[in-house]
Amino acid sequence: MLRQAVVLLLFGSASLISAQTNLSLPLRMSGNKGETRVAQMIEGMRGQSGLPPLKRRPPSKEEVQLVCTAAATGKSVREPRSGTLRIYFAHDMSEQPEGLKVVALGSSLDPRNNTRYPVYADKDWSRFSVVVFAVLSGRDNARMYAIGVARHTSALKEAFAPMTFDHPVSDSEDWKKQIATECQDERP
Repeated sequence: MLRQAVVLLLFGSASLISAQTNLSLPLRMSGNKGETRVAQMIEGMRGQSGLPPLKRRPPSKEEVQLVCTAAATGKSVREPRSGTLRIYFAHDMSEQPEGLKVVALGSSLDPRNNTRYPVYADKDWSRFSVVVFAVLSGRDNARMYAIGVARHTSALKEAFAPMTFDHPVSDSEDWKKQIATECQDERP
């Protein structure tokens, strides 16, 4: 019921705004409404920097549920498998915080000398994924977005990753302990 209220509120029911002011259940913004817009920003940033395009891949169940949890709780979450998922909050999806730039450009900014240093090699980290959830902030019911972006290796390397990480395969499900109850049914 609450999810239906959020859907109606996000898509134009003014009568619900006055009736329910404490909505915080996240709503996935897949397709053209959110994820595609952020993916286009990544592609545009790479093109402007003269970098080759990355292949977009669908987000994993883990990424979707972790971003949902961050959106629902407002708390930071961590992705223990590869550590590449970067989540940020924005009022406008066109914002370009450092987390987005790291994934898009494959480099990180050192604020001490304003120089970017490589984080991901395009040859080895040739894919990316995007997850966007919309939430209403509690104070003024303004729409806010929880945006998760991640770089990925090839599909083959990803399949073998749990066997090659520093932690045992049995620990690769640790992320599930962080998931908020309302996000456990979210799927890619």
